[in-house]
Amino acid sequence: MSAPRKLRPRATAALVVAPIAVTKRSAPAVLGVDSPDFHPLLDLLGVKHVHKGHQVIALVADIEAALERASTKSADDSTAARTDSTSTNVDDLLARIGRRRSA
Repeated sequence: MSAPRKLRPRATAALVVAPIAVTKRSAPAVLGVDSPDFHPLLDLLGVKHVHKGHQVIALVADIEAALERASTKSADDSTAARTDSTSTNVDDLLARIGRRRSA
């Protein structure tokens, strides 16, 4: 019988992988948005998304760009035709993920 082979530990570098797309299931981990609020957030911000069965899939880059646009718009922006309730909803959703509109 031979002696058991000694295994060397693998030398691997730490690698961070950022998600490209987000779904309702991954929204809490990726965006910090509750699953029930994910689809309304996409509709409210006008983010392009795809329905694949019951899943809703959106690109993280598109969501980040829409959130950036929403956070930099002033609250009294007259170019977007929206009601007071829609404006309040945007503020609420931005607050949930730790962002706010800047003047």
